[in-house]
Amino acid sequence: MEAVILIFFFLIYIVLRVLFAEKSTEERDAARFAEGMELLRKKDWNAAQQYFGKVIQSHNKSAVAWTALGATHFHQGDMLMAQICLDKAIVYDNIASAFLYRGKVAFANQHYPLALIELNKAIWYNRKSAEAYRLKGLTLLQLSKPDEAITAFKDAVKRGDEISNAQLQQMRIPTEKGK
Repeated sequence: MEAVILIFFFLIYIVLRVLFAEKSTEERDAARFAEGMELLRKKDWNAAQQYFGKVIQSHNKSAVAWTALGATHFHQGDMLMAQICLDKAIVYDNIASAFLYRGKVAFANQHYPLALIELNKAIWYNRKSAEAYRLKGLTLLQLSKPDEAITAFKDAVKRGDEISNAQLQQMRIPTEKGK
């Protein structure tokens, strides 16, 4: 009888967990650091860098904070510091944005095979990222793989990326939007 009661309460617990699913660590950190995320959206790289530099002092295991700090370094042209921050982010959690920025850093450094690996990981963790598909297309062009690049650009267009649509039109490839 006690086993049945325990199983019953365990099933109730599972149902409640599914119905009221907890937010991921990434979502909680993004909400916790909303002020800094807003600075990133506004492209205020210096202020965002200062903000996340302070955040990391108290939340040094936050993949979101390390990724955001890496993004600020990337946008300021400091690829080495960006790579260091993004590598730390991946140590703490596999988040799509960290892989996306690692791909951007590799692309900027003209390490195209590595960029492709990182962008594939970004897509694996976030299949909705039009930017990751677009950058994958650009990387594949650099690797002399135009057919695969066209597929990546088309995937980006399906996700609403107008830049990829323009790229396909420039390559004279018909798209759903271009017809």
